[in-house]
This record gives sequence, structure tokens and C-alpha cells, in this order.
Amino acid sequence: MSCWCWWLVLIIGFEPLHVLLIPIDNALTGTPVINCGDSVISISVGTRNSFYGNIYAKGFFQKEECRRIGNGVQQNINIVLPLNEGCGIRRKRMVNPRGLMLETTIVIMFHRIFLTKVDKAFHIKCFYMEADMTVEQSLDISAIPTTELFDSRDNAAREALMPTCKYEVLKGGADGEPLKYAIIGEVVYHKWTCSGVYDNIYCMTVHSCMVDDGQGNRHEILDEMGCCTDRYLLNDLEYLDQLSAGQEAQVFKFADRPSVFFSCQIRLELRDEVSGQCDVSEFFVHSFDGIGSMVSDYSYRTDGI
Repeated sequence: MSCWCWWLVLIIGFEPLHVLLIPIDNALTGTPVINCGDSVISISVGTRNSFYGNIYAKGFFQKEECRRIGNGVQQNINIVLPLNEGCGIRRKRMVNPRGLMLETTIVIMFHRIFLTKVDKAFHIKCFYMEADMTVEQSLDISAIPTTELFDSRDNAAREALMPTCKYEVLKGGADGEPLKYAIIGEVVYHKWTCSGVYDNIYCMTVHSCMVDDGQGNRHEILDEMGCCTDRYLLNDLEYLDQLSAGQEAQVFKFADRPSVFFSCQIRLELRDEVSGQCDVSEFFVHSFDGIGSMVSDYSYRTDGI
């Protein structure tokens, strides 16, 4: 007796499973606003709805100093990244134009825990410029002078605002009044100062000072390194701080000329990233202290001049 066995093969087809995901109902309302400060970089963003996610420096999500969490109420959020708190801000020296470039990447994350396709990342750049500028001063001898001050400010489209510098001739020391009259042999104070929004990241060096009579006769009194070249006219400058310098001198003039014109250059540089000091200015402070006892006595006769 033979038996036949039949196998029934049942083939069941499965339809692909489609999952409908609900996207996060939020987005940026514009481009983030960047503010490059002297010790921090701040980034402000606006969102269409209340923000309850995170904004952070890429690679530093776990570091509280480098992340800001939305409260779920506000539609604007601001993160402040300190330059020296290890948030991955990269520094790069630039040659043309001279200065320091700071770079970082921020991530705007709308979900509290996960990255999703609506999130955004931005590469942030801040440029701090170094510059050379020239300030000039004219001094009329034995007459009421007309003083010209040419302020120099960074006119490029840069995030950093350059300090404004000026040159004054004062009567009565560093805190004296601007000079109105001058007599040969009178003691006056030459003062150079710079100030600005971010002046605590810069240092200055006064150099390449020339004096002329307005008729083509010129004489150097400070060289390109800021060292004096004629101690009878002007000694090495004393740097009072990183952005001010000065020195006493006696009034002099060219023979048969009623006016003396001074022209100096001021070099602005970024302070050292580690020490925060200015090597050039420190050198002059120390060298001035060392030669403070070296005084040259001289005088001018005014009779018949």
C-alpha cells in the first residue's frame, strides 16, 4: 500500500512597514548673530517656536561651559563661549592682513537629546586685526599753536574695532593741560595714548618719530624700534601701561623757523595669548627703569632767536 503525502506550501507576502515620523515643529528665523569680544564669543539665535533643545560648541556637548540648554519658553537663545575655557576655539595667525583668526563650529540642536535633520551647524570666524597707524602733532613756538590730531581706526569690515590713538603735548606733566604757548627751553610732556572698545587685547609701540620745520628739513628722534636717536631732544619713552606712553622734553625749534612739526607712528599688536603682556612695550619699561639715572643737562638761549 502506497501512501502519497502532499505538502502544502503556503507563501504569505508581507507588505513593507511604513512608519510616519512627526518632525520637530521648529526652525531658525534667521542667521545667527555673532559678537566677537575681547574674552568671549557670543552667538544669538532666534527660533520660530519656543526652544527646548541645545546650542553647543561642536565636540564639547558634555562640557557645561560650552553648551546652553533652552528653557522651552523663549524663542531666542544666546550662548557665550569663553576664549580660554577649552571649548575648542582654534587660533590661527594671519599674515595678510596681519591679525589673529579665531574659529569654532556651533550646533543648534532642536531635540533635547538627539540630533535630527532639522538641526543646523555654523562655522564661526572672528578676526582681530593688527595695524600700524600714524599720529601727527604740530607745535607753534612762542605763538598760539594749531594742533592737528589724526585719529586712526580700523576702517575694514572686521569684527574687531581698532583703538583710536592720539598724540598730545602737555604742560605740567602727564596729567597737565594741552600746550597753548611754548618757549624754547620750557619743559613739556609728550604723551601718546590709545583707547577703544577692545583696548585690553592690544598693546602699542610708538616708533619712527620725525620732527621737521615744514620746509623739508627733517630729523629723526625715535627709530623704527621705538628707541631714541637724539637724547638731547627726546629720551626713551616711558610706557605707563599697554596703551599709553610719554616722556618729558625741553622745547626746541629749527633756526629761523616759527613752528616745529612732529610725526610718529604707533604700532598696535595683539597681546601675547598666554601671558597677556606686550613684549615690545615691556622691554621699553624695563630699559627706561635701567637708565633713569642718566640725565643730560642742556638748555636753549632765547635771546635774539
